[in-house]
Amino acid sequence: MCNDCSKKLESHTDYPTKIRALRFLDCGRIELHKDAFSSAKYLRVLDLSECIIQRLPDSIGQLKQLRYLNAPRVQHHMIPNCITKLFKLTYLSLCGSSALMALPDSIGHMESLMHLNLSGCSGLEELPESFGKLKQLVHLDLSNCSNLTVVLESLQTLTNLEYLDLSYSWNIRELSGHLGSFMKLKHLNLSGCGEIEDFSRSFGNLKSLMHLDLSHCDQVKGLPEALGSLTKLQYLNLSHCGCIGGNEMAEVLGNLTTLRHLYLSGFLDTTCDDESTISTFLECISTLSNLEHLDLSCNKLYHIPECFGSLSKLCTLDLSSCSGSVPENMVQMDSLKVVYAKDCYLNNIAFFRKQVRLPKQLLPTINLKRPIETSKKKQPATKQFKPPMAEKMLSVDRSPLLRSPLVRNPVLRLVMSPVVIAQSPRSSPPSPPLPVERSSSPSPFLVSLLHKGNYGG
Repeated sequence: MCNDCSKKLESHTDYPTKIRALRFLDCGRIELHKDAFSSAKYLRVLDLSECIIQRLPDSIGQLKQLRYLNAPRVQHHMIPNCITKLFKLTYLSLCGSSALMALPDSIGHMESLMHLNLSGCSGLEELPESFGKLKQLVHLDLSNCSNLTVVLESLQTLTNLEYLDLSYSWNIRELSGHLGSFMKLKHLNLSGCGEIEDFSRSFGNLKSLMHLDLSHCDQVKGLPEALGSLTKLQYLNLSHCGCIGGNEMAEVLGNLTTLRHLYLSGFLDTTCDDESTISTFLECISTLSNLEHLDLSCNKLYHIPECFGSLSKLCTLDLSSCSGSVPENMVQMDSLKVVYAKDCYLNNIAFFRKQVRLPKQLLPTINLKRPIETSKKKQPATKQFKPPMAEKMLSVDRSPLLRSPLVRNPVLRLVMSPVVIAQSPRSSPPSPPLPVERSSSPSPFLVSLLHKGNYGG
């Protein structure tokens, strides 16, 4: 590790050729020197995530043994063509390089590349013709590439892809027929691609798909037919996704028995015409025996059927900004840990407040809509509860305090405070912040690169 990228590597060490991994720390205000790493000819891992990169130096092409390159937020409109001579490079991240206008035409020569992150490269308008030669590519992130137009035609030959993120790439309009070659794809994110309309012929061969995000795709058609073949799906986000027949979708969802995460924020109000359609939809959801996290926020539910009590693995339920009623038997569900109820107008919310009574030690962790009356001297400072990811929250709910006899259900927490649960959009899609890859410790991926093979070969 080095804390000054404005100097040559020789000013930090007498043996630059022995360095195998190099990361510059706390260089957020220091511009990268053009020869900062050129002498480390056996370098395998290079992390520039904490440097100001006006442009990648041409000396990058001399690092013939490089396997990993993290160079986010490049401020120049081009990257040097010599980068395509790094034939052993398996990981490349240029995320957040919004000034980048084009990739090298010869990028297809980087045949060892497995992980490519171009997220936030909003200046890119097209991919080079040779892009389809990256046959080893497994992970491709093109999220927030808002000016890309022709994408999927360039990707059809990438048959080893397992992860594809096209979220908020607004100019993508056509999917039909272009996803059929991705038979190994496990993760697909199309969130915010509001121009996509026809899904009917796109998903037939995606037999391995486990994660699908279609939130804020409000023009889609043919989705029930497309989802019917996704028998391995574990995560599905249809929040604020419109133009779908409610009855048809209900039947399809009921057959996705492997689902563990289901997000339907604002979905029922746009796809279900009446109370009976919503009831049918909810009854089909109640058959998903593996469901762990369910988001029904921003919907008029009328009432949740009693059969929801059969969701024996359900851990978190989001009812924020909902109206209707919830069956009282849900309080007795052993698996249910957290119910989000911000701005919730449930007919029987008083029952839940009475059943989920927290001991005094935990009162500061939750903000009820009507503050609990206590004496001014003993009143603790109010703290807004901001939950992390649901998996982390579960460890909090198992604390000894929640086993107090004051709690009617020792595992259920009712959250009334202003909460935003991860991957649960509440309104029209915002422009997400550009991702920045930062890590305080080497990932298993880096460790494998450092220990794989001979350093010199």
